[in-house]
Amino acid sequence: MQVELVETFEGLVELAPAWSELLQHAQGGLDVFRSPEWVLPWWRHIGGDSRIHCLVVREEGRLAGLAPLAVAREGGAAVLRFMGDPLNDYNGFVLRRGCEAPAARAIFRHLAGNAAAWDRIEFDCILQPEVAVGIADAAGAGGLTSVPLTPPPTVLLPLPREWDTYRTGPVTGRRTLERKERKLRREAETEFRVCRDPVSAAAVVPELERLRLANWRAFGFAASRDALLFGESFSAFLKEASPLLAEAGRLRVGVIEGRDGVLAAGLYLAGDGVLMKYMQGWDHTDPASSVGLILDWLMIRHAIEDGLEWFDFGRGDEAYKFRLGGRAHDLVGYQLFPTSLRGRLGWTRAAALHSARLLKRRLARSAPDPVSRSAPDAA
Repeated sequence: MQVELVETFEGLVELAPAWSELLQHAQGGLDVFRSPEWVLPWWRHIGGDSRIHCLVVREEGRLAGLAPLAVAREGGAAVLRFMGDPLNDYNGFVLRRGCEAPAARAIFRHLAGNAAAWDRIEFDCILQPEVAVGIADAAGAGGLTSVPLTPPPTVLLPLPREWDTYRTGPVTGRRTLERKERKLRREAETEFRVCRDPVSAAAVVPELERLRLANWRAFGFAASRDALLFGESFSAFLKEASPLLAEAGRLRVGVIEGRDGVLAAGLYLAGDGVLMKYMQGWDHTDPASSVGLILDWLMIRHAIEDGLEWFDFGRGDEAYKFRLGGRAHDLVGYQLFPTSLRGRLGWTRAAALHSARLLKRRLARSAPDPVSRSAPDAA
């Protein structure tokens, strides 16, 4: 297998048709975060301070794999990450079915053989076993050393074929949810709809932004990823990406609208039998209505009636996800270092930090549960 390096935005745009074709023949799972409809707007609005480092794998001229990567300067070090980070809930390569393991190994061999381009690799929130195989293979060959990361779990809900099977099954507080939904319809004259085409999806995005910003002002968000999600650059990204994702069939916007306007709206990403909740905004002035939770409830019904297999709540182990029947699934992540002196020093520091994080996590698990400080309708 041959590996080529693409380093320009124009090169990515030129690659986009073959990239999209590869996604149609790639391994299963939610591939939105690896799609050109996501990555190209991300680069234009958010990632422009990075340097494109996209690896393209070909076998006898045919595209067999693609690693959409970028290098950013952080504290004097060149750090290689997946394009789209930290917006991506999941990261990974695009690998043609039947070529997964050899294509992933070819990517890691190329990274190990060209370590002058980077000081540290951070591959976080990975679902693909082929990536883990490639890391072990490259490290075992002496090309890279690795330190595991501890990303938060993701929460997935396996969907039955019938809505009644779900609603009478694993849901905690089902009767309360149904009562609140009926009350909302009666008192606020609400209607639920799902926007799938580019025009209607793009029309709802400003309302989603309005609600999200109101939630942010009411509750605040401290994490750097959350801060980015409320910046102007992300709004510009969302405005460009939403119609592209909808046109490609990768986006659905769920809306609950009453007589006084939109009460809740959510961005849900679709692919290969999966519907994933990415973000949501809701009217927080009436927390007892639980309108955000009701929107998730209705989107789960939509996913079941659409014949999908999984509802993905995304990263994080918030309690409401388990009340709706979700199950935690671990993600994996790694920091990788070259075997140079600088790489060995970086590995030593990363290993010490990893040990400290594990100790902190064990101590937190053994401590009494704190009083929840989450938003009343955190969904």
